[in-house]
Amino acid sequence: QQAVQGALHLPCLWLRGLVPWDWTWGKVVDHEVPQQFIADGPWLPPGQRLQLPINAIAGTDGSGGEHSKDHRLRRVAWGLAVATHDEYMPFAHASGPVFGAQTVPRAELTALIWLIVHTTGSVEVAIDAKYVVKGYAKGPKGKHVPNKDLWADLWEAHLGREGTISIHWTPSHVGEQELIHD
Repeated sequence: QQAVQGALHLPCLWLRGLVPWDWTWGKVVDHEVPQQFIADGPWLPPGQRLQLPINAIAGTDGSGGEHSKDHRLRRVAWGLAVATHDEYMPFAHASGPVFGAQTVPRAELTALIWLIVHTTGSVEVAIDAKYVVKGYAKGPKGKHVPNKDLWADLWEAHLGREGTISIHWTPSHVGEQELIHD
């Protein structure tokens, strides 16, 4: 009886086993978050690299957004800020979307890639993602299975880049006082 009644209102479900669009991908589309790229500071046009000042430091991060537990709805983004040891106020920052699978590790890695692609000169980078810190330490010959597309982009961006990039792990979600006392 339930199938006969249901067939009148949702024939695709009751007669063919096809779930209605608004129960699956339609639900995801309703939660689509328009992502945009933002850059502020002395960044140069694509193909050119910003010469970092002496004592440059940077911090990167990735985030999973409000639907981070549901991979179908999750939309991640990355951000970075650049300053110097002499003047801790950032002089440049950028943020943007992640292409492909929407995971926080991809966001963390994308932030580092963006920094490498758009800068030249030595920089110390604080990253709270051990995945990226450990992967970077392996170097280009290391086995990078998860997100191998992004690791390939990272090592390609390194080619011909002048200056050293020192990656340092930093704890996440701590305030200024916790960092001072560590």
